[in-house]
Parts: sequence; structure tokens; C-alpha cells
Amino acid sequence: MPLAVPYTAGPSVLAIEVIMINQTPDAMPALLAAVGFAWLPTALILFFAGYLHHWLGERFLTAIERLMGMILIIVATQMLMGGVKEFFGF
Repeated sequence: MPLAVPYTAGPSVLAIEVIMINQTPDAMPALLAAVGFAWLPTALILFFAGYLHHWLGERFLTAIERLMGMILIIVATQMLMGGVKEFFGF
């Protein structure tokens, strides 16, 4: 999944886990560990967000924000072009 978003945001975590565990029941511990490994850095970043903001500075965070926006646009464009290609059968 792009940028590991489904493993950190909302009810999609539960849906993905149910589907993947249903497909491969033997891999349940590994799949649950993957959720934990995705949540751990996210929780640490959110917990220390104030300190990171102070330490990294406003200019660096603005640059990272713009870079992440560009990556999101690139992924969205790639998915759009793939859908158009599949629809028209190119």
C-alpha cells in the first residue's frame, strides 16, 4: 500500500487484517506484528511532535511537507494513468 496509510489510519486497518488473515490464517502473528511495527513509529512521532517541531525548525518541516505533497501527487497521477491505461486497454 502506498505510504503504509492503511496500516495507520482508521477502520481500514481492521478490514485489511480481516481479509489478509482470512486468506492466510497461518500468517496471523506476522500480520499483527506488522500493524504494531507500523503503529510504533507513528505513535513515537506523534508523541514527540512538539520536540521534533522545535528541533527540526519551521523551514525544514515546510520543505518536508512540500516533498510529501509532491510524492502524493506523483502516486495519484500514476494510479490515474494506470486506470486510464487499463480502461482503454493500451
